[in-house]
Amino acid sequence: GEGEPSEQIGIEVGSFGTIQGAVGAKGTKGATSYNFATQGGHTDNDREHNAFDSLNATLRLDHVISERVSSGATVRWFHGEYESPGDRYTNDPDNLENEDNLIATVFATIKHSDEWRSHVILGGQDRRFVSENPGPFGTAITIVKNRRGVIDWQSTFTGIERHRITGGFTGEVNHTSNSGFGNIDKDQQLLAFFLQDEINPIENVYLTLGLRRDDFDTFGQATTGRGTVA
Repeated sequence: GEGEPSEQIGIEVGSFGTIQGAVGAKGTKGATSYNFATQGGHTDNDREHNAFDSLNATLRLDHVISERVSSGATVRWFHGEYESPGDRYTNDPDNLENEDNLIATVFATIKHSDEWRSHVILGGQDRRFVSENPGPFGTAITIVKNRRGVIDWQSTFTGIERHRITGGFTGEVNHTSNSGFGNIDKDQQLLAFFLQDEINPIENVYLTLGLRRDDFDTFGQATTGRGTVA
């Protein structure tokens, strides 16, 4: 969201009973910039019992705290309802799938000096998926839940001539549950550290050397390297 505050609205119609609309606003006021949009729609699709309805929204905020520190946040949300009739021979009129998905982040950029700056992101996701399948012996309901948290820190240093050094770490926790086949209820964790040097030894020649260490509680530990010439 940059420039003078502005708004926009739109609507679309099409074949298969399709209609959707969107509203958005963006701009800058003082030290704060924003960008917001929401969109919803419906379509019958080509088949019977195959309609899809959706609604989603996005928001981003940026704020300049000082010459050296800026921060921000994002939110993304989706809701969908889908008639899922299966194969064309079954064409079940009653199967329904619902999904809600929310992703949010907060972030900050810190300018330690003219040659050294850091960027940190803290994010989370909450997803819920429900499948309803009515049958002669009752309705089978499957619920899938995914929850995820991430922290990512990257620091970049350009104080050495012809070098751009980036280092940092990533941490992630996941939880997945599924009441359907397999009856899953599991946690996973990841912690990784990385270091990379982008080198420009002479004009138009670029080298990259990188190293990363991952510790994943499900699969174990691994160290990987990377080298490129361009």
